[in-house]
Amino acid sequence: MNLNDNLVYIVLGLIILVLVIVIIFQGLKIKKLQRPRYGFLGKTLALAVALTMLGSSLGLGYYLNNYDQGTEGISADSKVELSISYTKISPTEYSFSALPIVDGFAWGNNESLTFDIFWEVENNQKIKNFVETNISQYSPSKITLKLDKGVNTITAKIYIKSRVVSESVTITIR
Repeated sequence: MNLNDNLVYIVLGLIILVLVIVIIFQGLKIKKLQRPRYGFLGKTLALAVALTMLGSSLGLGYYLNNYDQGTEGISADSKVELSISYTKISPTEYSFSALPIVDGFAWGNNESLTFDIFWEVENNQKIKNFVETNISQYSPSKITLKLDKGVNTITAKIYIKSRVVSESVTITIR
């Protein structure tokens, strides 16, 4: 062996030693970076998310249980009816409107009443649902429906506190 061969082995040994040291330091850096520092993937952040979801679901539940559709002017002993009127636009297309009658008066002589009207069209055991929201004296109900052949039963429903008021009409399309 000559001096050049020894020098080559020394240089190769140094290169391998440097690579081993770099690999060890990189492994330590990776282990350090894998530890959570701010609660992410840990209990602190999970607790905050759980408390936020719990608070928002309680708030939403409270709101939905106390949601009133603007029917505060209707007392528990008020007589509420629903009147459906319709006009034929074409052989299969009709325009429907629903009018709430409270204690014998349209809209109960109360300009602030608002309702959501839920429409249901039933034909051969097929049911289609439609909703009109915030119906008032100044924004009356009007919905245009294309009916299928056969017997169509159109039902309008309004919910007042714990009561359901509904009215139905039947139209036969040949």
